[in-house]
Amino acid sequence: MFRDHKFWIPIAVSVPVTLLLVIVSVLTADFGFSTYRAAMVFFPYMMLTVPALDRIDPVIALASLFQWPIYAVVIGISWTRHRFVAAVEILLLIHLVATVLAIKLNVYDGHNAVMDRLFNH
Repeated sequence: MFRDHKFWIPIAVSVPVTLLLVIVSVLTADFGFSTYRAAMVFFPYMMLTVPALDRIDPVIALASLFQWPIYAVVIGISWTRHRFVAAVEILLLIHLVATVLAIKLNVYDGHNAVMDRLFNH
């Protein structure tokens, strides 16, 4: 499995994709857009912790950097076992549910008081 290029391709792609998604999330949150929607869409598991913690926890933010590479490992393993489509469908469903929950729980109205307090601690 580890010698098969099908395992390594998704992982190699996930690293720059993760970096790009982090940059987009930070830029849309910090530079005039004042929206955390990108973070909610790209990193919903991290954003699901915000209502409970009332902030983005740095440890959770760091751990969220592994979200896309973990997806890639699952896809890589499933690709080598000829279960690529099923794995992508399951990951997509889980991610979409987490995204919807993150958006609903982080009541976004253009300027969310909870979200605004995140970076003002």
